[in-house]
Amino acid sequence: MTDYFCTQVDEKTQREIVREMAYSYKIDPKSHCKKSVMNWSELKKAASDPLCSVGAHTLNHYHLARLAREEAAFEMAQSAEILAVELGERPKHFAYPYGGKIAAGRREAELAREAGFVSAVTTRHGLIHPNHADALHALPRLSINGEYQRVHYVKTMLSGITVPVANRGRRFTTV
Repeated sequence: MTDYFCTQVDEKTQREIVREMAYSYKIDPKSHCKKSVMNWSELKKAASDPLCSVGAHTLNHYHLARLAREEAAFEMAQSAEILAVELGERPKHFAYPYGGKIAAGRREAELAREAGFVSAVTTRHGLIHPNHADALHALPRLSINGEYQRVHYVKTMLSGITVPVANRGRRFTTV
């Protein structure tokens, strides 16, 4: 079923199907979001901390590579514009939804650059190296979620030891 959704159904239809499925199981997606996502007041408070930087992420969390170039560009740029209005500053950085190799390729890196972002992170596992200076719109990142929210896991990932395991022996990857 996952392959079907990823390859055969366009982004908007996929959302409609998931929404209908949620409602059929008496799950209100909007209520879930309100409980799980920061509101503007909370985000403004976080953004005011000098150690925090808010980046853009798109309007609808679509798989950008599956969108027409113009629609993908709009998703990226418009999300930054809304954040600029709400937070008083346009984000300089971008994080790709579904940021794997297929979802965040050369075209998406080019779109991020054209949208004026200084950098963009993929979901490719890795640490940033000097070699990434030429790939600022396709940076790897460490995903600290789920089972990996403990300090000793973060320390292990920051050591770089997990990178070759996740990247078929390579310590450095780009688009």
